[in-house]
Amino acid sequence: ELELQGAPLQVVGQGFLGGTVAAVFASRYQENVKQLVLMNAPLDEEFSGSIPQPLAPLLNPLFGQIFCQNPLKMVGQPIESSGPYSLDVNDQVAYQQPLLSDGNAGFAAMEICKQMKKSGGQATRAALEALSEDEAPETVVAWGLNDVWLGERAPSAVPKNAKIIGVSGVGHFAPEDWAEKAADVILGVQADES
Repeated sequence: ELELQGAPLQVVGQGFLGGTVAAVFASRYQENVKQLVLMNAPLDEEFSGSIPQPLAPLLNPLFGQIFCQNPLKMVGQPIESSGPYSLDVNDQVAYQQPLLSDGNAGFAAMEICKQMKKSGGQATRAALEALSEDEAPETVVAWGLNDVWLGERAPSAVPKNAKIIGVSGVGHFAPEDWAEKAADVILGVQADES
């Protein structure tokens, strides 16, 4: 059991991995979470237990261990295949640094993907149910309207009372596609553009 200290947290989760982990975390530690922001998280049933194609090699028993240590495959391909963003050399170095330092980031991503596939989305669905309770933290569900992995439509499986925001001009990785718009969503100043 995790002990959290300090003021209530704002938890932000991005994408298949971060969105899933953030939803589960916020549902388990609701008393410590003031607000949950899910950006391009795979909430709908059709995405339960799935991961994007560029990360699928993580599930391969033979190549997964090698793939998760390859900074070019783990960073460049997923980001550049998900929307309008193109990584420049400086961004590539920044994103690859956690994989180059000790490898834990790659192994953690591989383990999250395995657990998502194994559970078939059960953890996410349970988290969404818990986040629909009256005492749940404020929840914002945002998605990039140019997301090639999740599509343009609003997710239908969202916690009740969640604020739903569609953001134009961004794909799956909203912070990389248009950082200012992602910041506006996180700070609560973004109006729905869908």
